[in-house]
Amino acid sequence: MSECLKVRETALEKEHKAMDAEQKRSNLNRPREGRWVSWSFLFIFIALTIGIGASGYFYYKTQERQLRDATNDQLSAVADLKVKQIVAWRDDRIEDATIIMKQSSFVPFVHQWLENPADSNLKEKVSAWLNIFQEAENYKAIFLADAQGNTRISLPQRDTQVSACIKEYFSEAMRTRKIVFTDFHFVATTHHIHLALIIPLFDFDTAPFGFIVLEIDPYQFLYPLIQTWPTPSETAETLLVRREGNEIVFLNELRHRKNTALTLRIPISRKDLPAVMAVKGKTGMVEGVDYRGVPVLAVLRKIPDFPWFLVSKIDVDEANALLKGRTWDVAIIVALLIALSGAGFGLLWRHQRVQFYKRHYESERKLAIERRQAEEILRKNEEKYRCLSQEFQVLLNGMPDIISLISPDFKIVWCNKLSAVIF
Repeated sequence: MSECLKVRETALEKEHKAMDAEQKRSNLNRPREGRWVSWSFLFIFIALTIGIGASGYFYYKTQERQLRDATNDQLSAVADLKVKQIVAWRDDRIEDATIIMKQSSFVPFVHQWLENPADSNLKEKVSAWLNIFQEAENYKAIFLADAQGNTRISLPQRDTQVSACIKEYFSEAMRTRKIVFTDFHFVATTHHIHLALIIPLFDFDTAPFGFIVLEIDPYQFLYPLIQTWPTPSETAETLLVRREGNEIVFLNELRHRKNTALTLRIPISRKDLPAVMAVKGKTGMVEGVDYRGVPVLAVLRKIPDFPWFLVSKIDVDEANALLKGRTWDVAIIVALLIALSGAGFGLLWRHQRVQFYKRHYESERKLAIERRQAEEILRKNEEKYRCLSQEFQVLLNGMPDIISLISPDFKIVWCNKLSAVIF
């Protein structure tokens, strides 16, 4: 009987140990569950932050490309417009010269007067016609020269001869019997810059008997045309350049440097200058530094039928000014999105922790109740078996040392005070 009680006590101890082990496993699983959820939120937040940052970066690069394309389009549009305007201006001047060369009622009077310069009546007619043309077309001056290049009439009235640099083109006009449009030239005697149209005068198949020179002041129309920028800008400008030997010459006045027309020269070895790139035959969008040493974006064009090249440029800082503003906007938006997502995940994590501890508390409370109930059952069982053990012990004490019984199914039951055996 005592062995039976020992077995029961062992069972009770196992139940106690099982309850303790279950509680330990529950306590171990709860922190693991909380840590797993916290790490999950952290990984999701990191992934979301990387996604927001990558989206902001790609948006910035897209904006940079679009703004660069917009700057390129603007510079290209301005350059193309300037080229068309310069070509149209040149065509208008050539048309004026063509009118004079084909003026059948005027050229014979000139021929007659050059052969008979003493005829004052013819001279007055020629001078009057040239004066009307000069005032109507707004040329700086008009010269009439004979076949030897001697100036016979100059308007407005002045004792001035055709400059030597223009006379160099007389032979070409006489040989080709075509109008010659001279390049920019600096007149040392007057310290002025001019262009000129040389018109050969001839009757039918005869050799030219004289020349009319239309002198053009570039400050009057051409330079303002080149320098005017169609949109508000602090640094944008258009340059007109040509090559002379191993140098490039700036033909117009510059926005950021005065008195530079035909005086500012830069070696052609300066490969980082857009103007040098232009005279070497490059066209389209380029990056480099200008005559000030400032980084610029530029579009290069060739002027048809002229040894001129046009550079339309703008400082990189001005071109990127809008992009810098967009950069700050993107950075602020990305920072706000990351901050908002962090705050959202923080609130979600806090809510999750509250729910976790709430479940933990409910589980602990339920486990405590179950433990108290189990302990109460164990206590009652222990009391019950303790009473039975005491009663049985009393019964054994009053029994003989050895008892043998034969059960109805012929099994022999033998017992003593210490044990019982069934055969």
